[in-house]
Amino acid sequence: MENSNTEKPFVTIDGIQVYAEDLSPTGKVLLARLQRLNSKKATAVADIEEIIGSILHFENLLIADYESTTTNDTVDSNIEVAEESDQNDSDS
Repeated sequence: MENSNTEKPFVTIDGIQVYAEDLSPTGKVLLARLQRLNSKKATAVADIEEIIGSILHFENLLIADYESTTTNDTVDSNIEVAEESDQNDSDS
Protein backbone atom coordinates (compact mmCIF):
# COMPACT_ATOMS: atom_id res chain seq x y z
CA MET A 1 0.00 0.00 0.00
CA GLU A 2 1.35 3.42 -0.99
CA ASN A 3 1.76 6.05 1.69
CA SER A 4 -0.01 9.14 0.37
CA ASN A 5 1.65 11.36 3.01
CA THR A 6 5.05 11.14 1.27
CA GLU A 7 3.93 13.53 -1.47
CA LYS A 8 2.10 16.01 0.73
CA PRO A 9 3.85 19.25 1.69
CA PHE A 10 4.91 19.39 5.31
CA VAL A 11 7.03 21.32 7.74
CA THR A 12 8.91 19.91 10.71
CA ILE A 13 7.97 21.70 13.94
CA ASP A 14 9.59 20.54 17.17
CA GLY A 15 10.70 17.34 15.44
CA ILE A 16 7.18 16.49 14.22
CA GLN A 17 6.10 16.50 10.58
CA VAL A 18 3.11 18.80 10.27
CA TYR A 19 1.28 18.53 6.96
CA ALA A 20 -0.19 21.52 5.16
CA GLU A 21 -3.71 20.20 5.64
CA ASP A 22 -3.18 20.38 9.42
CA LEU A 23 -2.15 24.05 9.32
CA SER A 24 -4.32 27.11 9.62
CA PRO A 25 -5.01 29.10 6.43
CA THR A 26 -2.19 31.47 7.42
CA GLY A 27 0.09 28.51 8.14
CA LYS A 28 -0.65 27.08 4.68
CA VAL A 29 0.33 30.37 3.06
CA LEU A 30 3.51 30.56 5.13
CA LEU A 31 4.43 26.96 4.26
CA ALA A 32 3.88 27.65 0.57
CA ARG A 33 6.10 30.73 0.76
CA LEU A 34 8.81 28.77 2.62
CA GLN A 35 8.70 26.07 -0.05
CA ARG A 36 8.95 28.67 -2.80
CA LEU A 37 11.87 30.41 -1.07
CA ASN A 38 13.69 27.12 -0.49
CA SER A 39 13.25 26.29 -4.16
CA LYS A 40 14.61 29.71 -5.17
CA LYS A 41 17.52 29.24 -2.77
CA ALA A 42 18.40 25.87 -4.35
CA THR A 43 18.30 27.47 -7.80
CA ALA A 44 20.43 30.40 -6.62
CA VAL A 45 23.03 28.06 -5.09
CA ALA A 46 23.22 26.11 -8.36
CA ASP A 47 23.56 29.39 -10.29
CA ILE A 48 26.34 30.60 -7.99
CA GLU A 49 28.21 27.30 -8.39
CA GLU A 50 27.89 27.64 -12.17
CA ILE A 51 29.12 31.25 -12.03
CA ILE A 52 32.10 30.31 -9.86
CA GLY A 53 32.96 27.48 -12.25
CA SER A 54 32.74 29.83 -15.21
CA ILE A 55 34.92 32.44 -13.49
CA LEU A 56 37.58 29.83 -12.75
CA HIS A 57 37.44 28.57 -16.34
CA PHE A 58 37.93 32.04 -17.81
CA GLU A 59 40.68 32.85 -15.28
CA ASN A 60 42.49 29.68 -16.37
CA LEU A 61 42.05 30.60 -20.03
CA LEU A 62 43.45 34.07 -19.33
CA ILE A 63 46.42 32.66 -17.43
CA ALA A 64 47.14 30.17 -20.23
CA ASP A 65 46.90 32.95 -22.82
CA TYR A 66 49.22 35.21 -20.79
CA GLU A 67 51.74 32.43 -20.26
CA SER A 68 51.60 31.56 -23.95
CA THR A 69 52.18 35.19 -24.92
CA THR A 70 55.02 35.55 -22.41
CA THR A 71 56.67 32.36 -23.66
CA ASN A 72 56.31 33.48 -27.28
CA ASP A 73 57.76 36.90 -26.45
CA THR A 74 60.75 35.25 -24.77
CA VAL A 75 61.30 32.94 -27.72
CA ASP A 76 60.94 35.88 -30.16
CA SER A 77 63.42 37.92 -28.11
CA ASN A 78 65.91 35.06 -28.10
CA ILE A 79 65.57 34.68 -31.86
CA GLU A 80 66.11 38.43 -32.40
CA VAL A 81 69.20 38.40 -30.16
CA ALA A 82 70.57 35.36 -32.00
CA GLU A 83 69.94 36.97 -35.40
CA GLU A 84 71.65 40.20 -34.30
CA SER A 85 74.58 38.19 -33.01
CA ASP A 86 74.81 36.30 -36.30
CA GLN A 87 74.73 39.61 -38.24
CA ASN A 88 77.46 41.10 -36.05
CA ASP A 89 79.61 37.98 -36.54
CA SER A 90 79.20 38.15 -40.31
CA ASP A 91 79.99 41.90 -40.36
CA SER A 92 83.34 41.38 -38.68
